[in-house]
Amino acid sequence: NQLCNFLSEINNEGNETKNIKVNAADACLSWKTTIIELKRRLNELEKLLRVTPQNKEAVTNYENILNESKKCIRGLEGKKTRTHWKSMSDQKIISPSDMGVHNTLRTQEGVKFIDFEYAGYDDLAKLVTDIVIHPEYQLNKVKVECLINELLGRGLTNDEAWISRYEDIKETRRCIWQTIMLRQYIKGDKETTIDRIVKYGNLKF
Repeated sequence: NQLCNFLSEINNEGNETKNIKVNAADACLSWKTTIIELKRRLNELEKLLRVTPQNKEAVTNYENILNESKKCIRGLEGKKTRTHWKSMSDQKIISPSDMGVHNTLRTQEGVKFIDFEYAGYDDLAKLVTDIVIHPEYQLNKVKVECLINELLGRGLTNDEAWISRYEDIKETRRCIWQTIMLRQYIKGDKETTIDRIVKYGNLKF
């Protein structure tokens, strides 16, 4: 509820954040930009694997992510003509981008949100997707429904087309998060294990 209130506040017509002119980092402003981001991250991973000695598990995991990504890309390309992907210019919201439990502080006045390094204009569908499927805290179905219903009540966009886009990009965004996790593993993050990456990849959102 507080998360939705915060989004409403920063998107209020009278709020000074309306002076923001830039898009969020890796903003998803079309079906194509989602695919471009995934391909970019896959290419970065491939280059990293070339220069970094790795075990076979990392290479195998990369190949699995690559194969799954190809399926998701084909699936998203097959939906590009759907109505909800057209006229997205009036669907943009001001997005904190990296939004979730990991970037909150609990205070006596309620939850406070921090870390707006990647903030800017973005599609509400992408923001909601990343909140729902973030590897650190996947929301269960009840919480997802609660989040979506709360946002619908705020009227952040002029229609509800973002929900359809959210459904379209979930699996593609999951692949993107897998590439991020595998990159962390290759770079030696002790909390990111191959088992954790595999388990995340097998989840259905």
